[in-house]
Amino acid sequence: MYLPKEIGKLINLRCFKVSFCQHANRCKETKQMDITIPTGVLSKLNILQELSIDVNRDDEWWDADVKVILNELSSLKWLKRFELYLPSAELLQQLRQIYRYFSYFRFTVGHHRQRIISRLHHEVEEIFKKQQKMMKCLEYINGEGIPTEITKVLNHAKCFFLDRHWTVKMLSDFRKENMVNLIFCLLVECNELQTIIDGDYEYPLGVVNIPVFRYLKYLGIHYMWNLQSIWKGPIDEGCLSNLRVLALHTCPNLTTIFTPNLLGNLRQLEELIVEDCCKIKSLVSQESSNLKHGYVLQSLKSISLLDLPELVSISDVTSISPMLKSLIVYNCPKLETLSVNKAPTIKRFEDQRREGVVGIIKVA
Repeated sequence: MYLPKEIGKLINLRCFKVSFCQHANRCKETKQMDITIPTGVLSKLNILQELSIDVNRDDEWWDADVKVILNELSSLKWLKRFELYLPSAELLQQLRQIYRYFSYFRFTVGHHRQRIISRLHHEVEEIFKKQQKMMKCLEYINGEGIPTEITKVLNHAKCFFLDRHWTVKMLSDFRKENMVNLIFCLLVECNELQTIIDGDYEYPLGVVNIPVFRYLKYLGIHYMWNLQSIWKGPIDEGCLSNLRVLALHTCPNLTTIFTPNLLGNLRQLEELIVEDCCKIKSLVSQESSNLKHGYVLQSLKSISLLDLPELVSISDVTSISPMLKSLIVYNCPKLETLSVNKAPTIKRFEDQRREGVVGIIKVA
């Protein structure tokens, strides 16, 4: 529930990880202690290289304690790995001079209550936890507006988790130049979000136009009630050119996934998941009718189409990847056109679909 001041005598400590239980506040109420980590303890551990402090995010007592703790970090000159929960974005100002030198960090920012049941699939949570352990990670939760402190940290992050932002309409509002180096991006329950990237975004004077998402490998989008498109407007060469996985779950107003310009950049896409998007009629938009005949998404190996009541075809205008190995279809009653290699297994699937059987196809 709190640390003894004697921890400060461990002056040769290199790695320190501590997790405070939800009953820590009781110690304050009974006057057993004033702060979870006594003042002066961290500053004595001046050769510390890794520090991780985990707390219950429902506890308001942490708001005061974290300010005292942040004041002592300036003495930790050797700190390279750091994990911390910050109730507000403003607190990042106290870390501004040091986080850019970390080889790893994980900042969870924003007041929120833990869900009893997570909205994310277990598999997605596991993927995210794995990414958290490997790269600089920023989680921004229950946010409003675009705080300058968040955009500055985002510029150094490789992994970004935006959960329940209440006002943002486009992810590019966080400024495209701050998302150039992202490798993993997970977006959940941002009810006002209408598009991910606006191609007409104007870079600030003096900022070089570098392709946004040029290193991104994973893009997961979940429970976006007003999302209408992934990309709006022109797209620069190199944007999303390394994307391997695109997952779309429960986006009831999404009407377009792949536009002609976007298709041209997704040369490395290997896995596509579309689930519970009730307005999707075709994966490739009708605007793509001017595409040359042949294959698009040539690296695509796996497609999962789940609960898409209006889906009529995968593509009306061209054929999907010759590399396709797995096609999973569930509850897509209007699906008529696949636009993949017309192998015998596809015919068997079409027979099964008419009979109401779930289709799982392995394409050789």
